[in-house]
Amino acid sequence: MTDQQLGQDLIWTCRSAGAGIVGITHEGQPVSGGSVLLTISGLESTFGQQRLFARLEAGYAKGGHYYLRSPEVRKLWATYGCLAACSYGAFQLMFVTATELGFDGHPVDLQTDTTCAYWAAQLISRRIIKAQGATTLAQVLDGYNSGSSRDENVPEAYIAKGISLYNSLKL
Repeated sequence: MTDQQLGQDLIWTCRSAGAGIVGITHEGQPVSGGSVLLTISGLESTFGQQRLFARLEAGYAKGGHYYLRSPEVRKLWATYGCLAACSYGAFQLMFVTATELGFDGHPVDLQTDTTCAYWAAQLISRRIIKAQGATTLAQVLDGYNSGSSRDENVPEAYIAKGISLYNSLKL
């Protein structure tokens, strides 16, 4: 598969999975869910070029902050070991987050674009837009990176890079 085809496949996947992401704007203009997902894939995996890298998140690993506080994280660790503490795929979605949203597959299944895009879209729609009330692209990027679009932890550099990527997309 060529780089161009791989890019086209990711664009199609983002458009398809992002159809349910609605109500987001940037500079007063509507933002399609597919564009939101494509922007996030650019930030998280260089538009899928690094989709096969699993990133270990130390806070979810044995002895980490979230590991110590969450029986669910410990249960996933007991089953999958360090795989339970990683993020996966073109959207670098945390396995723990995906399971909280209803994903019941193996962690490595999140490396496929369609699976990871579906659950990333669920995260954005259900937690960031509906539960947290995000209405702008900047708020969605904040929530995706930091876990909440409504707290003091605002990843300014991540948001700025995401806005720049979004503005450069020709979709």
